[in-house]
Amino acid sequence: MADDVSAEGKYLLISVPDFAIDPVGQKAKMVHEDPDDESSPLIPKGDRLGQTMSSFLRLGAFHEHPENDPAAKRAQELAKVALVVSSGQGGPATLPFGSEVRTKYPNLEDNTGVGVLPLRDANGDIVKDEKTGKDKEDNRGVFLDDQRIGDPPWGEDDRDNQSRLKEERLAHSAALLTRGGWWDHTDGNRISTTYGDKVEVIRGNYKMVVMSRQDDPGGAGGWDLSGGHLQDLGPASMPGASVRVEFHAGLFGQRGTWHLENTTNNFCQTSDYAGDFYEHWYGNYKHSIVGSENPQEWNEDLEKPYGNPEILEKTWASKIESYTGSSAKRVPSITEETYADTTSSTTDVTGDISETTYCDGTITSKTGSFTRRVPATFEETYVLSSNTKTDVLNSNELTIVGAQFETTMAGTMGSLTIAAAQLDTEIIGAKGNISIVGLTGEFTLGARVGLTIGWSHEWTIGKHHEEIRIPDKKEIALKELNASLQTMHATLNDSTVSLDSKLTALQVGIAGIQVQLGL
Repeated sequence: MADDVSAEGKYLLISVPDFAIDPVGQKAKMVHEDPDDESSPLIPKGDRLGQTMSSFLRLGAFHEHPENDPAAKRAQELAKVALVVSSGQGGPATLPFGSEVRTKYPNLEDNTGVGVLPLRDANGDIVKDEKTGKDKEDNRGVFLDDQRIGDPPWGEDDRDNQSRLKEERLAHSAALLTRGGWWDHTDGNRISTTYGDKVEVIRGNYKMVVMSRQDDPGGAGGWDLSGGHLQDLGPASMPGASVRVEFHAGLFGQRGTWHLENTTNNFCQTSDYAGDFYEHWYGNYKHSIVGSENPQEWNEDLEKPYGNPEILEKTWASKIESYTGSSAKRVPSITEETYADTTSSTTDVTGDISETTYCDGTITSKTGSFTRRVPATFEETYVLSSNTKTDVLNSNELTIVGAQFETTMAGTMGSLTIAAAQLDTEIIGAKGNISIVGLTGEFTLGARVGLTIGWSHEWTIGKHHEEIRIPDKKEIALKELNASLQTMHATLNDSTVSLDSKLTALQVGIAGIQVQLGL
């Protein structure tokens, strides 16, 4: 066995070098082994069309110097891809929980991704090696659980967690290519068939990386099963159905729970659901945010589209029911705000519409404001019959308009007001009332007082109207005066009574005027 493939420790090597010439693919390109050093030797990169293929199986200690064996070197290069793929997974720690998922971060200090990444200082700048001038490397592990914020043990006897200490997780992954065990590689295809059942038990972690017939780790995909969590990988295009899983301590009154972040970036997605669909949501929060106040076609920092979408919602259903809260469990507060350039709402119902509002507090409805007036409002109502009932203890209405015009056309109108007291006050520069009716009538039961300050004139065109006073006090007074001519004493007594009655009537009139003026 050649020394250049030996290693410290026992091993068994089964090797079949140069077993065939690769018949498929594209001719490999020759590139520098060190991309930053043009003096480094050229090596083939890409497919191996026309090149020899090798296979080996190594049990026990791994290669100490795999660079000295072409097949072992190729195997090690592929194995290191596992360190690169998922470097963008995990994402930075975007506290508080529920914040927008960020899969790119200028400073990797908080990035929970794994792989061999450039070492950065506290300012986020890449640290250079003083001797070589190259970037120093920060080995952040192989599996997503190596950098995951987990549930560390509270003591030696704590068995309720699924996470080891971070230092221990990194130590296990650092020995991936040096610990030894089983290593097999082939330049050709590998096929494994099992007619019956197959069970694999892995006490450690598992990671699958699929390069998709190309060599750029940024275009690779796969999945990571570590720390009890399964996450799919896609650093270049789709960061994954779950990009970060971390432990949220003290949530829901328990020791804690796992916080899962999902994201799909730079994709057009279509989803179809055919069948029955149920959703159940419980917890402390359920937030939904669409678009941004600062939209961008492309966000350079987040490396994803950041524009505001057009939203179209259509619903056809045999029945729609919507409930918010209940009488047994009311929603403490509901706030709805809409800001738009134009809005349009249409409701077309062939049956009945019933709306009921109960409120134990105050209902406030406002249209426009003193400083922001609505240019115009227009309301139309077409009905065969209209009934309005208002039952209030106190009602106050204030209307301030520059000009107002009201038109009422009806076959028959009736108005009934029953109140303990009513005061109508109008302060108008000029007012005109025009009534064109076949017959008008007015009935007042009780005392009536009128006060006009200024000049007043009334015209009547047509048959002169007559006022009938019940009782006619003047006619009664004349009859009493004729009767009193018989005796002067009786006349004086009747005159005294008449003066007292007039004085009382005048007092009643003054009191009515005070009520009318609100004095």
